[in-house]
Amino acid sequence: MVDIGTSYFDSRDVEHVARDLERMKNEGLTFVVHTFSEHDAEFYYDTIKKIVSMTHEQGMKVYLDPWGVGKIFGGEPYSKLVMTHTKGRQMTPDEELLPAMCPNSPEFLEYMEKWIDMAAETGAEYVFWDEPHFYMKEGCYCDYCIIKFDDTIGGNIFLADEKVRREFFENSLVELIQKVAKMAHDKGLKNALCLLPHGDEEYWEKFYRIEELDVVGTDPYWRGMTDEAFKEYYRKFAERIVRLGEKYGKEPQIWIQAFAVKSGEEWRIKFAVEEALKMGIKNFASWSFKGTPNMSKIRSDNPELVWKTYIEAFK
Repeated sequence: MVDIGTSYFDSRDVEHVARDLERMKNEGLTFVVHTFSEHDAEFYYDTIKKIVSMTHEQGMKVYLDPWGVGKIFGGEPYSKLVMTHTKGRQMTPDEELLPAMCPNSPEFLEYMEKWIDMAAETGAEYVFWDEPHFYMKEGCYCDYCIIKFDDTIGGNIFLADEKVRREFFENSLVELIQKVAKMAHDKGLKNALCLLPHGDEEYWEKFYRIEELDVVGTDPYWRGMTDEAFKEYYRKFAERIVRLGEKYGKEPQIWIQAFAVKSGEEWRIKFAVEEALKMGIKNFASWSFKGTPNMSKIRSDNPELVWKTYIEAFK
């Protein structure tokens, strides 16, 4: 059986959502990744619980996504956590505050514990840990990172070799996912992780060793690529999640681009699905529902054709 899903953030109007969920079910979807931002947690929590229940009533599973939470996880929403916590934010080597929380900050972990409690109470099956990352590729130089580096590696983070610093920051993200995945698991939730499509396999394997992770995938979106570059890039990362999934006993999940799709590129959706099916991948998700017609910044040129292509790719 192939699991087919999509992310959903179109509406918090439950009548509107009900129509969309019915369409998803009728088109063969088996799960929905509902975004659950800081804004949702503060102002729409009962509505989110209702939406989760409505999704189950349609016979579909639910993943909850900490969309843009702390700006450590992927997503467009702004973060109140960042605005209200000067301490605990990422920082440049020149002590400039960055608009993201630090994965090494206890303040962020404290918030995530509350978020996980709320997620568990909705009745969702999975938490979807989406693209954990630092704001800068160079990492973070806040007080928490400076102290942790000295405690774990030893020495001054500013004077350390670049490779040593990179490994420290990689391990910081791995440790964060270890902690939140265990929290979620202990609450009865399953854990799915989406890794950004870059970095070497040695780094990825650190995540794959996390016992509480059930699903590990990636999102090799193709914006700005030539046809041949897209095919090579997509196959590389699809093959990686199959290979590592088999090695570590994790279900591979592949994300299909359904946003910012240019006219004439819709065929890439069908290609991506067919290639992944050939590799044995059986868990698919699109970002996002109906070709992302309403978020105008990343709207596809022809959203309905994008969505039709995604749905028909499995027939």
